[in-house]
Parts: sequence; structure tokens; C-alpha cells
Amino acid sequence: QEAELTDLTANSTFMFQLSACPDTSGNWSQLDSFHVGTSARPNILLIILDDARFDSYSCNGGPSFFQTPNIDRIANEGGNFKNAFCVESFCIPSRGSIVTGLYPHKHGAVDNSSHIDPSLPTAATILDSAGYFTAWIGKYHMATVPQPGYDYWLASMVNTGTDEYNNLKYNCNGSVKRIYNHDTDILTDSTLSFLDRFGADSLFFLTLAYHAPHNPYIPQESFDGAYSGIAMPVPSDTSKFPVNYPSFLDQVGEENSISGSEVSGEYEKYFELLAGVDDGLGKIFQKLDDLNIMNNTCIIFTSDNGFILGEHGLFMKLLAYDASSRVPMFIRYPGHIADSTLITDQMALNVDIAPTILDLASIEGNYSFDGVSMLKLADHSATRTEMYYEFMKAQGISKVPYMRA
Repeated sequence: QEAELTDLTANSTFMFQLSACPDTSGNWSQLDSFHVGTSARPNILLIILDDARFDSYSCNGGPSFFQTPNIDRIANEGGNFKNAFCVESFCIPSRGSIVTGLYPHKHGAVDNSSHIDPSLPTAATILDSAGYFTAWIGKYHMATVPQPGYDYWLASMVNTGTDEYNNLKYNCNGSVKRIYNHDTDILTDSTLSFLDRFGADSLFFLTLAYHAPHNPYIPQESFDGAYSGIAMPVPSDTSKFPVNYPSFLDQVGEENSISGSEVSGEYEKYFELLAGVDDGLGKIFQKLDDLNIMNNTCIIFTSDNGFILGEHGLFMKLLAYDASSRVPMFIRYPGHIADSTLITDQMALNVDIAPTILDLASIEGNYSFDGVSMLKLADHSATRTEMYYEFMKAQGISKVPYMRA
């Protein structure tokens, strides 16, 4: 006879005995055991924030008043790349690099009005053809209609020029509908629903792309005012560069400038938005635990780019400066990346995310990525000590020139 045991916790050892007749006292086999490891191919959850700095979280030395236990869990129970960067600090170019593993000059989305070359494979098209159930929930930005390779689609329609957090329209598998709530709550709840429907029985690759903490900063009502009156991490020098700086910074407009007195108020709402994300991730991780798939799900956490919030009077991204180009990069995958692994002697890039995902899924092939698997960077079977950064002169941002760094 055979018996099938389901819902067993991964990375666990189970003790058992067998009996042919439970009514007969002592008719039990010798005590034995078996071990349940992780699947050869894990579920993959990619979490992307928008304009989130690298230094905001407890695990990266964030301010003492701001605790991010759920985001920290990813780093503390996995790996933390202390030196991680986007190859272009701009929303669409960066997202194009995340999904294709290529630099913007190769994938074609060089500004916020362009799209990646449709002939290129993406992590989603490759994993979808390899048996993964693929889903995108949140801000894709390069498009709102369902994209090739995704079995499930819920894209937020932002960049409207008005409130981009409350009561937005979403494209849900091809149908547009307005959902009345804060975007962070909607994306969290949609992810919970997705996991309830597909998490237990499907091998999935899910991208959860929060719009938070993109400005203008409009936090959830439950977090609005949470840090009022608390001293914010205002940069030590909010004055404009006095010497030795590129001259085009003299032409930066008011929309990309901020006075020292304004920084604290902007930071307060920024952190309140991040607090909502951390709270939502706690609910998602609890759902993964409840479904007994937390340890068989590789979680990658990052941002599309950083953001200069007050340094030298700037309020912008685009530039190759550290605050703009540096991003958080945390990976949790039990059994493959040890707890509290700090990678300080390597550079991780957003073009590494796609090859990392294929490495996790045990998919081989010559896709000519510009990046490498971060699993290989973590175990030093691959090495990177320098990087290339580019910015294509974008339409409407004529005061920022084309740059290479």
C-alpha cells in the first residue's frame, strides 16, 4: 500500500512508525525518519519598490526610529548585498533591465516614454515556458496591458499627475477596473489572494511591484502621521555644491531641488509609505508560512533605483551619485544562502536579477545577459568589482545630459 503525505514543511525531518493493525497493541514498526528538503526548483517572489533608498532599513543602518522587521527578515535570514546598484536610475530603463538582464542601450527602454524590445526574452517568458506559473502584481510602468509570459496580471495605472496612491485604475488580466483603497493595501491584498488561489499547488514566479515610496508621498491613513515630530535623517549638507561639480546642476529646475527646511517633512511621509510596505510584507510572509511554502520560496527584495533626498539641495534620481544609483538587494533562500550573509566585496546590479532567477529555476541557456547570478556572486564563483552606469538623455529632462560613469 502507498500513502501520500501533503503540506509537509520544507527543510524538516519527520519521525514515523507503521502499523498494519492499529487495534493490536505493540504492532508497530521500528521508529524511522525521512527528510523533506527544498524543491529542486523553488517558488520565486521578486519584490520591487519604487525610488526607495538603500539606507532606509534597519538591516542597512536605517534611522533608529524606523524599524522594518519584515524587510529585515529577508536580509537576516539570507544575503545582503551591501553594494548594489541600478545601471540607470530611471523607472522604465531600470525595470527593463530587471526583466531582461540587459543594459538600457540593449533592451531599448532608454527613457520613461519607451518600451523594451518585444523580441527579447524576459525572465517571465523563459520561466513560463519552463513550467512556472508567472504573475505580475503592481507597477510595471513600461505597459499596463498584460505582457508576454505572464499567466496572471494586475498592473497599476500610475503617472497620472494626480494622487497616485488612492482609488486607482488597474488592468486585471486585460480588464480595466477602479479599486477603491490605497495602492499599497490593494497590492498586498491581491498578493494574498494570489497565494490563496495558486500558492499551494503551483510552482510560481511572482513579481510584486509596489509604487511606494515614490513621491509625492501619500501614505496609508493608518500610517499617516506615525513619525510626526521625530527627527528625520536630514543630510549633513543640503547646500548646493560650491565647487567642482558638473555645470548642468546649475540648470536643475525647482521640481528637482529642495531646501534644507523641506527635507524633514518629505522624509517623514517617505518613511510612512515604507512602513506600510513592511506591514504588508509581514502579512504576505505569514501567508507563505501558513501554506508551508516560506522555505521553498526564494525572496528577492530591491528597488528600481535610489533617490537623492536633500543631498546638496537635490530632490531627484537620474544621476550616478550614490544616493541615486544605489539600491537595497536582499535575497532569502534557506539552504542555499546562509543566515546573515553580508556580501561586501562584490557589486550586485539590477541586470543580475534575471540571471539569478534563471539560476534559481535551474534553467540553462545562452541568453547573453549583461548580468550574472547573484548566487554566484555570493559564493564567489563569479566576481565583479566595478560597474558601468549610463543615462540616456530623456525627453522632457533636457537639462540632464547623456552620461556614462
